[in-house]
Amino acid sequence: MSNNYLERVEGFCKELPYPWIARAWKPFKKNLKKIQKEFNLPAKEICLVGDQIFTDIYGGLRMKFYTVLVTAVGANETKYHFKNVNINKDFVPTTVGDFR
Repeated sequence: MSNNYLERVEGFCKELPYPWIARAWKPFKKNLKKIQKEFNLPAKEICLVGDQIFTDIYGGLRMKFYTVLVTAVGANETKYHFKNVNINKDFVPTTVGDFR
């Protein structure tokens, strides 16, 4: 599941034997619910791994998934990501309430 455009995501996901979604619009729940339904798993058995606090981690916490914050593969890939890393490097949320 990626917020990136179809061509980019398809390039590294099309050979995988798992469902995937491009333009996922994380942290919105619609596609997170879609993937959960595809795997037919309860939230407590899903882990969302991501490098963006305000999309990946927040979206996973909203769905009550386990979440893992990782360092981006290309840390200076975009200005947006670079700003988030600098602002949030010491902020590791554990609940949705941490965003308030």
